[in-house]
This record gives sequence, structure tokens and C-alpha cells, in this order.
Amino acid sequence: SNGWEGGSSLGIAIEVDGPYHYLSNSEKPNGSTVLKRRLLDKLGYHVVSVPYWEWDNKNQDERESYLTRLIWAAGLRDD
Repeated sequence: SNGWEGGSSLGIAIEVDGPYHYLSNSEKPNGSTVLKRRLLDKLGYHVVSVPYWEWDNKNQDERESYLTRLIWAAGLRDD
């Protein structure tokens, strides 16, 4: 299914959003970022956004743990 019939999920979309995905001097996403998230959601993806300020200060191990926690929180774990 493509996600349009019955809302079935295609998978997960993870994006690390850089500073240009947000309004100036804000942690609020800009219009194009909001639109992209809505479109991916409508297509059947679970969208997980990672703000750059949470990503940039982590090392490789911390990033892996962080992504794992986000995926679990979204209910997309692979049991």
C-alpha cells in the first residue's frame, strides 16, 4: 500500500533539520519544513525530526542512542 488507502505506514523518515529549517532566532520550523513533514505524513511515513542543536553536540555513540530513543518513542521499534 502507498499510505493513501487506510493510512498504512510505509516506514520512517528521519531528518536532521539544520538551521535553515527554522524561523530566524527560533526553534519553530519554517513553512517549507512544516509542509514537507505534512506531505511525508500523508504519504504514510512516520516523520522523526532531529533538530540540529540536539544533533551537533553528540558523538557517534550518543547519536545512535538518541536515534534509537526517538524511534522507540515513535512506536517504530523492531521487536
